[in-house]
Amino acid sequence: MRKYLKYITLIVSLFVIVSVARSTIKLLGKDDSIGEAQKRVEELEREQAELLELREQIESEEFVEREARERLGLAKEDEVVVVLPEDDVLRRLAPPDEEEEFVEEAPIWKRWTKLFFN
Repeated sequence: MRKYLKYITLIVSLFVIVSVARSTIKLLGKDDSIGEAQKRVEELEREQAELLELREQIESEEFVEREARERLGLAKEDEVVVVLPEDDVLRRLAPPDEEEEFVEEAPIWKRWTKLFFN
């Protein structure tokens, strides 16, 4: 009977050791997931702060006025709205640039001799 008791004790001890090892591994895995969750929370808080700032900008009168001017073409009283065509259309309508041709001049000694002896 004592012989069996030793084996039973050994088996139960191995079972307990394996069970504790599994629990420890799970706990270590939980620490990693907690760290990832905290990083995600910080990221979401940063994003929320950016969105709140954007919301404040959008709700401001300056933003509404700028959008009304740019997108809708509206103006205040006594203002004149000037609408220019796109850049490529403006380039086609503009007169061509007359580029000056570079004329290579003669060396200075030739110009002096021409001046005095011609």
